[in-house]
Amino acid sequence: MLMHLEAYRQRKDIHAALHAHPPYATALTIAGEEFPLNIIPEAAVALGAVPIAEYATMGTPALAASIREPIMQSNAICSAIMAA
Repeated sequence: MLMHLEAYRQRKDIHAALHAHPPYATALTIAGEEFPLNIIPEAAVALGAVPIAEYATMGTPALAASIREPIMQSNAICSAIMAA
């Protein structure tokens, strides 16, 4: 919840947050790979670059803080799910 509230604080144009754990995005994040935009044209147009937020423990203020910069760059963020 703190992460979603942080998105609302940082960007007044955000009126809803969608939180998901898609298996391929999760696997790419674990592997340290960037989210591919060449899979379908709509991904490149709708998403643009998808930054990866720094690792932080789920539900903590640190997780909310980890999206402060990426949320200003993109409408989508992959969250690092394991410490490097």
